[in-house]
This record gives sequence, C-alpha cells and structure tokens, in this order.
Amino acid sequence: MRINARIIILVLIISSLVAFSQNDQNMLLGIRAGINMGTPYSKPEKGAKGAIGIGPRIGFFLRLRVNDKFDFQGEAIYSVKGGTYTTPVDGDTIYEQIVVGDTIPIPTFYSGIVRGKFDNRYIDFPFQARYHLGKRFNLMFGPQISYLLKGGNSGTADIDIGLNYSHVSNEPFDTSDKINKWDYSFLFGTNYQTYGGLNADVGLSFGLRSIFRSDYDLIDNTVRNIYLQCSLGYCFGRHHRQ
Repeated sequence: MRINARIIILVLIISSLVAFSQNDQNMLLGIRAGINMGTPYSKPEKGAKGAIGIGPRIGFFLRLRVNDKFDFQGEAIYSVKGGTYTTPVDGDTIYEQIVVGDTIPIPTFYSGIVRGKFDNRYIDFPFQARYHLGKRFNLMFGPQISYLLKGGNSGTADIDIGLNYSHVSNEPFDTSDKINKWDYSFLFGTNYQTYGGLNADVGLSFGLRSIFRSDYDLIDNTVRNIYLQCSLGYCFGRHHRQ
C-alpha cells in the first residue's frame, strides 16, 4: 500500500509542532473539526431562491501568547463550502436562422430558469487575534486567505430563445473553471476554552471579493462566500493557560 508523500510530510510537521509547543510556554498547538453553513451570496434576482450548504472543516491551529489580553492564532483548515440556487435569467442574444440555405443572425432575447449547486473545496488560512473577555471566553477577529483545491458550480437550465425560436430543457452547464483560485475574507467570532484542552468556537466569515473570475461576464453582481463556522478543538500542551 502506497502512502501519499504529502500526508507523511504533514504528519512530520504536526509532530514537530506538537513537540515544540510542549517546551514553549507561549505556544499551543491544536486540532479542530466542525462544519460550514452558508452559501456564495449576491444580490438576488427577483424570483430567485436557494438553500444553504453544510460542509465539513478540519485542520490544525497554532496559538502564540502575546500578553495577558491577546493571543495570535494561525490555522490551516480543509473546508468544503456549498449551496444550491434557482434563479431566473434573461438577456440579449443572437439566434441563427437558416433560410434557403443561408444562415441569418437575428438579434433577439432569451429568458429562463437556472438551477445549480456550489461545491467548492478550499484550504483556509485564518490569521486571528484572540482578545480575552474573561478566563475562558475570547473574542476572535482577523483576515482569512483561502486557496481553491477544487471548484464546483454546475446544474441545468430551461431557456426560451425569442418568442418561439427555440426552447431547451434541462440543458447541463458547468462553470467550475470560472471560480477564482484565491479568496479573501474577514472573520469574527467567539471561542470558549476549557481547562482540559477542549475548546469550541463559532464565527462568521465574510468574503471580500467575488468568488468568480473577472472575465466571467455572465454574472453581473459580486458573489461572496458568507459562512457560519462552528468547530470543536483540542489544544496540546499546557491547557490551563489561555
């Protein structure tokens, strides 16, 4: 059985960080797992509807103590961000009509309904400050950089072209290649740290740019990743500290 070299490297890195954190009073290493709940969002068209997606998030974090009030925390999280949508579409197009062997371009319009699903898989890199509200509660805030491992935006469309030129039903589409490789967000939330090393956090990530590339002209509005993130974690090392 072959073992992926990247898994071996990751295990070695985490093992080294665990060993180092055991000897450094200002450093804690931890693991966390949880869910994302949300959807890529833009100003909806009239008649549009959708549903949030729920996907896993799992990874590890490194926490550095700054002083009695602040910690700094960096993370690497595998994160699945999904959602579904149904939206009306319309616009201008050219319909090619064949008349007596000649192809005649006819300016016209199209309208219809698109049903789709997002299934985007990222590695998230949050960098957050932790402000201690008390012995166990913390306020967390900071930026997040996300790298797209695999994009997913596909579905079907029912489209009418002109008044009676043409109609297509359940026409498949896939614009996964139009999703940006990099995404940038701002995070804020709260964290509760127990004396035994367990911790829980709830936060919101708000996208600062569109998930779609600028050359994708079928989307007029900015489509941002907006997700509620809930996680449980465990800190290795000296758990009695913040």
